[in-house]
Amino acid sequence: MGSPEGFVLGQLAVEHRTVDGDCGFAIRRVGSGLKLQLVPGTLIGNPQAIGTGDDGYYQGIWVNTYGKPTSYRVFKVMASGIYYDPEDIPAENFVHYFDPFRVDQYRGVTDFHAAIRTARMLYEILEAEKVGVRFATQQ
Repeated sequence: MGSPEGFVLGQLAVEHRTVDGDCGFAIRRVGSGLKLQLVPGTLIGNPQAIGTGDDGYYQGIWVNTYGKPTSYRVFKVMASGIYYDPEDIPAENFVHYFDPFRVDQYRGVTDFHAAIRTARMLYEILEAEKVGVRFATQQ
């Protein structure tokens, strides 16, 4: 039977994957034992950095010439949203939990993807209606 801490980490990972599309576990050596550090998907890679993947780097994941992940770049983030102090964790010390749509996909997609698109469209329609009503009222 697993430890209560492991169960809680598993629950948190499922919640993160559902909302953010992915998350990971960094395997850390602490003393003579190993510990798992849950890494939210928002800290894998820097969303503010522009990368084409030409250098083997895709949204926080370094890959070799065959597309196999070799390391994961994990950041810390300030309360102001600035990403700093990146750490490249070797792939053998990182468990990446995600649900891809395609075989060549490196990062996961949130389960709310379809709902987010519809919600954005509804928001834009509502904003356009507000502008129309304001204009009609002023006439």
